Amino acid sequence: MRFRVACALLFILPLGAEPLRVGRAAIKITPPAGIPMAGYYSIRLAEGTHDDLFAKALVLESGETRVALVACDLVNLDDALVASAREAVREATGITPARVMISATHSHTGPLLSRRFLATAPAAPRKLAEQYRAALPQRIAEAVRMAAQSLTPARAWTATGREESLSFYRRFLMKDGTVRFNPGKMNPDIVQPMGSIDPDVALAYFDAPDARPLSAYVNFALHLDTVGGTQFSADYAYSVSRLLAKLKGPDMLTLFTIGAAGNINHIDVSHKHPQKGHLEAQRIGTVLAGEVLKTIAKL
Repeated sequence: MRFRVACALLFILPLGAEPLRVGRAAIKITPPAGIPMAGYYSIRLAEGTHDDLFAKALVLESGETRVALVACDLVNLDDALVASAREAVREATGITPARVMISATHSHTGPLLSRRFLATAPAAPRKLAEQYRAALPQRIAEAVRMAAQSLTPARAWTATGREESLSFYRRFLMKDGTVRFNPGKMNPDIVQPMGSIDPDVALAYFDAPDARPLSAYVNFALHLDTVGGTQFSADYAYSVSRLLAKLKGPDMLTLFTIGAAGNINHIDVSHKHPQKGHLEAQRIGTVLAGEVLKTIAKL
């Protein structure tokens, strides 16, 4: 929905007529092995890392006004974490909390941060998770500080793409009158989905005055639950970021954010082919990166 682009631009529009400067940075936030992983309803401990998790920061400045946008490769960030991170950003950069927007990509292969679920974990992994959680606001603030130090003249652009082949509504009306989510591939009792997807690919794009790419802020409504397993991974957002940097230049930083995807995932129940693992994440990320590239042509 174009509304999502407008939401992102709320941080840009108040900057006024002064020249725009943009800074961007990414800082690694991959937890240690042995920490509980998020995404499901049982404790599973991380055995390693497939691809690193990052907190990515974009700082926009015009005149005396600065704002920060942060995207973290995490399943969620609760109110207390966000408040602590905003305060840490204020101390590190002077950017007021009201001008700091922090989001989580909702990767199901990141660390478990919920204290309610952590309470059921064994003592040693729970201690690792609490230590990680306590250090996270400062890591986020460090990403913003680094971005603020790299401010450079920039231009801002927006466009909206459309990708309809990747996402599927996961709640279905069944023949017995019940409604189930993820009822299984080719289930003969499926009648119809109970809602629709959001195919819009919202994009805010920043480049230098000489058109050198700086950053892309991408929003798409699709669950990041294509990988599974016990290795840390940013899921398909990793492939989106990696491919855009490969094709637009190594200085290009992509911040992926998730749209309203509570009941939207990647499972196509109309066929029997498996859809799980890193190859599936790469496929989704490649298609989505391709749509972002097409959308850049419509800025």
